[in-house]
Amino acid sequence: MICNNNKTNKTTVSKYQSYQYWEHLIHNNKPMWKDGFLGESLNEDSIFVYTVIVDYNKDFLKNQWGYYSNVYALLGFLQYVFLPTSFFTWLDDAVEGFNIPIATGEEMLQMMCEIENTINIQDITFMKKQLEEIKTYWQLSEEDCLKKIIDLAEAYNNKWNNKTDKQIYFKVLKSSKEVSDYVLSGGAIEEEAFVEVVEAEMEMSKKEWHDMCKNVYHNKFLQKRFLDTLNNKIGCLI
Repeated sequence: MICNNNKTNKTTVSKYQSYQYWEHLIHNNKPMWKDGFLGESLNEDSIFVYTVIVDYNKDFLKNQWGYYSNVYALLGFLQYVFLPTSFFTWLDDAVEGFNIPIATGEEMLQMMCEIENTINIQDITFMKKQLEEIKTYWQLSEEDCLKKIIDLAEAYNNKWNNKTDKQIYFKVLKSSKEVSDYVLSGGAIEEEAFVEVVEAEMEMSKKEWHDMCKNVYHNKFLQKRFLDTLNNKIGCLI
C-alpha cells in the first residue's frame, strides 16, 4: 500500500538511482535480497518481492523473499542488482557458481557479447529493451512506478521461461494478503492441490497462515516467523 506519492523526496530517489550506491552495497555484502532491505522494519507500506534464479548445471537455486518500504529502492535493486544478475546467469555457462556482476546491466551485456560466441542475439535485444524500459520509471510517481514494475515482471516472466536448465523469475506483491494468496495458490504453478503441499511445508493450516499474514504488521514475533516461513520452509514457487 502506498499512501503518499510525494513522500519520497528527490534526494532519496537520486540515491537509489545511482549505480555507485548499489555497487557499494554489493561490495559490502549488505542485506538487499532477503528479508528487509538494509534491515528495515516491515510495515503496511512495505512492498514484497519474490525472486528466483536457478542454474541446474552450476548447482544453485536462489529463491528468496524480501521487502522494501520504498518503491524507488525496489526499482534500484531491480535495475542494478536483480536484472544484471539474472541476465548474466541466463547467458553464462563458463563462470562457476552464483555471481552478482559488478557492472551495470548494459556493461555486462556488452562484455558477454564480446566474450561469448553462442549468445542468442534476440535474447540480448530483449534484455537491452527491458533495461532501457526500467530506466524510464524513475520519473514516475510512486503509484505509477509500482504499476510499471508489476507489468515489467509479467513481461519478464513470460519471456524467460523457455529453458530447462535455467530459470529466472520475479514477482512483486503489494501486501501481506497478496503474499498469502500467492503462496497458497502455488505461485506461478497455480495449482489448487498445492495448498496441501504448502500446509505441510509451513507446518500450519491454511487458516493459520491467513491469520499470520493478516496480523504480521503489528506483531514482531509474527514478522520473524512469517519471514522464516517464506525463506526457509516454502519451496520454489515456479
